[in-house]
Amino acid sequence: REKDYWLTERTAFAWAGVVAPMVYVVTAVIGGAITPGYSHVRNAIGELVQRNAAHELVINVAFALSNSLVLLFAIALFMRTRSLGALDFSIGARFVTATAVTGLAMIAFPMDPIGLPLTPSGIAHIILAGFASLFSMSGMLAICIGLRRLQGGRLWSNYAALSLAIAFVSGVAA
Repeated sequence: REKDYWLTERTAFAWAGVVAPMVYVVTAVIGGAITPGYSHVRNAIGELVQRNAAHELVINVAFALSNSLVLLFAIALFMRTRSLGALDFSIGARFVTATAVTGLAMIAFPMDPIGLPLTPSGIAHIILAGFASLFSMSGMLAICIGLRRLQGGRLWSNYAALSLAIAFVSGVAA
């Protein structure tokens, strides 16, 4: 009975890793649509939650939900790491945890409006965003490698590789 409970929890936590980027993308798209003058081509995602942004609180809550789901996924990875004894998953879980923590920390440090002088909060936001990007892509790479080594893990490894490619291309484009 107890084993079934943990299996269910692990599964839900693992699916949180699939749902989290979807919540992030939907938040960015809808946030951009409801923010006056925002362009997904010209503006940074951080501008949706910059100081005094039109819908700063609502969009921050949605991004916090996305990062909380990432944290649940990290927990699933740590649980899986123990049973596999796999270094890739352990490294990946640490990077995913760092991604969630830096993403949540950015909420406390809003981006400065473009054209205004940088504040310590705005500088912290930029630094955290850079680290979140690096942690996220490093985590995806480690997980991709780990999944590729598992029997039946190729589909999820391909999903992780595709996610990494999309993150890299969209990051370069931004």
